Amino acid sequence: MRERIVFAVVLAVLLAASAYAQTTASTSPTIITGGSYIDQTGHNQACLWKDGVWVGLDKPSGPNKSSMVYSLADSGPDLYAGGSATDSSGLEFAGYWKNDAWVGLANPHGVHRAAVISLAVSGPDVYACCYCFNDAGADNAGYYKNGNWVALANPLGPYKAVVWTLALSGADVYAGGWIENASQMQKAGYWKNSAWVGLAGPNGNEHSSEVRSLAVSGQDVYAVGSLLDARNVRLAGYWKNGAWVGLDKPSGPNVYNTAQVLTVSGSDVYVGGSSRKGSEPAIAGYWKNGAWVGLKGPEGTTDASVTSILVAGSEVYAIGTAYEPKGNGNLTGLWKDGTWNEPANPRGSTYGVLVSSLVILSAPVGGPEVSIGGPITIAQADASQEKLANGDIRVKFTVQIEVAAAPLTYDYHWERSDGAKTKVMTASVKEGSSSVFISETWQLGPKAERKELWEQLFIDVKDSHLSSEKIKVTLQE
Repeated sequence: MRERIVFAVVLAVLLAASAYAQTTASTSPTIITGGSYIDQTGHNQACLWKDGVWVGLDKPSGPNKSSMVYSLADSGPDLYAGGSATDSSGLEFAGYWKNDAWVGLANPHGVHRAAVISLAVSGPDVYACCYCFNDAGADNAGYYKNGNWVALANPLGPYKAVVWTLALSGADVYAGGWIENASQMQKAGYWKNSAWVGLAGPNGNEHSSEVRSLAVSGQDVYAVGSLLDARNVRLAGYWKNGAWVGLDKPSGPNVYNTAQVLTVSGSDVYVGGSSRKGSEPAIAGYWKNGAWVGLKGPEGTTDASVTSILVAGSEVYAIGTAYEPKGNGNLTGLWKDGTWNEPANPRGSTYGVLVSSLVILSAPVGGPEVSIGGPITIAQADASQEKLANGDIRVKFTVQIEVAAAPLTYDYHWERSDGAKTKVMTASVKEGSSSVFISETWQLGPKAERKELWEQLFIDVKDSHLSSEKIKVTLQE
């Protein structure tokens, strides 16, 4: 017979030197996507997927209730993942992970909501733009350079201004977004270093506009975002060196198109977004040099859109969303050359996953890969108790660990609340696996006191040290 059990599990990863490097001779590009998954407590946790394989990120030591990755960038052997972490009060803090180490960024306006939404890296310099709210609840334009805030002015006066995207070219920093005038009308543009460059639409009488994505190729500056004309109709297109380039309406007249992101590969310009005809569901896709390429979402989904796009050789990679109307909401995933791929939640489902960012690693072929995540992380912990036929009480403690790459060999031992320690044991995660359960059984006599017990798991792997928090059990009648 099983008795009722009350247990409290607090998961904390205590990890030293968790990042590690490998050597590869692969000629295929390494694709990193970033976002979050819903953990066993119902909170979003920041993570990466490396070629579709889940890689956990270390929780920040302070605000660690939930976390999210919004932007990725790489530079040589290092991978940067920008986002936010939320504390127990719900306050969101900006920062980024360099490989697996969290770097917090203080909101220059005080203790208010903030998150990194775009990253750019050049040599040792890390640039991050974020929404950073002030006392009035408004966002002020600027970005961080190596943790120091660089404010950007609205040339129209003391009105709202927003930086949404960053691009680097040589010594120049481009920060795209929008400013507002006295009538709160949004005007698209970008700051080149600290000088504002406004962007006008094809008619010069646009109602509202903004820049959401920037790219610089040679001497050319490309910008894309939202543009509403005087009739409040959205126009699809982008700016090249300040001149508007309209995009075709692939579905004919009465079409509502969105152009959200762009990338430039050689002489080709790719613009990702969606196209909707009348009240029909939106179709995800992209324009390559003005020609529309539609993308099919997963079976049973309707509205879809591309939110990030990159090109490697002849292959096009696009992140996007697709709405699943049977109660599961928006699915997010990656199209590779038109084929949809959904990353899995490490808890065993494709639901509860949000993919928000994409990077193709630039490490040279045959050179070191970017080091991401720890070799091993703790996903969840549990405990149960059972009364045996002879009256003994058996308590079982279980911890699920997840690995960045298998096969992997590790040493582990348990420590108990009575001071006992198990012997050090060696175990392995087999190739093709991504997680494994480690269990320990503590058998008590029939006259065991009704008290709180705990066990704690300690793991050593690749010069790293990992431990769970104490997994507690309160024995009850």
